[in-house]
Amino acid sequence: MNGPSSSEALDAVGRGGLAAAIEVAQELGLEVDRPQVLSNEQNLLVHLRPSSVVARVATRIARSRPDPAAWLASEVAVAAHAARNGGPVVPPAGRVDPGPHTKSGLVMTLWAYVETMPQLATEAEVGESLAQLHLSLRDFPSDGLPDRLPVHAQIENRLAALQREAVSDVDTLEELKDRHAALSRELGGVDGTPGVIHGDAHPWNLLRTAAGWRWVDLEETGFGPQEFDLAVLASKVEDPEAALAAYASVMRCPAVPAEQLVPFQRVRELESVVWELGMAVMDASYSEGAQDRLQRLLRTVP
Repeated sequence: MNGPSSSEALDAVGRGGLAAAIEVAQELGLEVDRPQVLSNEQNLLVHLRPSSVVARVATRIARSRPDPAAWLASEVAVAAHAARNGGPVVPPAGRVDPGPHTKSGLVMTLWAYVETMPQLATEAEVGESLAQLHLSLRDFPSDGLPDRLPVHAQIENRLAALQREAVSDVDTLEELKDRHAALSRELGGVDGTPGVIHGDAHPWNLLRTAAGWRWVDLEETGFGPQEFDLAVLASKVEDPEAALAAYASVMRCPAVPAEQLVPFQRVRELESVVWELGMAVMDASYSEGAQDRLQRLLRTVP
């Protein structure tokens, strides 16, 4: 996880996250004298140099989550379990308590620092890595996670945040709520393979390391049809059939037909639109794209 960002360029939200991360690290006995910001988007990621620990602070993302610590606790538990089973994940920090920790009203987790290479996985590599992740989580206790696809809570929480902040007009919010209700009913009638999911399984959440490909950003993990992960993956690559075939090869099962993933992709698109509308509240650069995407969604047949 190496990046060019500088702490000097942080906005107020990022500076608050950085200060909180350093304070937590010092309380845990970590020496921090050269922190390096790796990313400052929904979360603040900072390498707590010279330690081999990365803090992931829920900054902007926390605005749309009533209980961000619960999401992060699930992420740590799932990633730790996968790592113990040899799964392809960047593991939580091992030398100190990975959290979640709370400081100055911000929730954060701690992760092992790994050197990464600027390389995007091919369709086959993403499909194989996702299958390996699913296999490593087969024995994760099903009662350890909510039994409802996390995407539903994501949409509901973000719609509630948009309503609180009066970002969209009432009619638009009602239309989005109605679409979500219809999609929930549709997904209720879809058969799937139950298991732990990544929740946001696209190529940009798969990092190339010296030890191979490693998944990150499991904060939307949960228990549900694993076809949801395949739907996200298929919508983010140029050759979805190659990715689905690679996944099936590792899982030793027939490849899932692309049309079977459409209901999951529809709810994922709604989630993405609502997310982008929320980001536009905090960053004006998202505004035009968010409105364009919203209008395209509203023009489609529910």
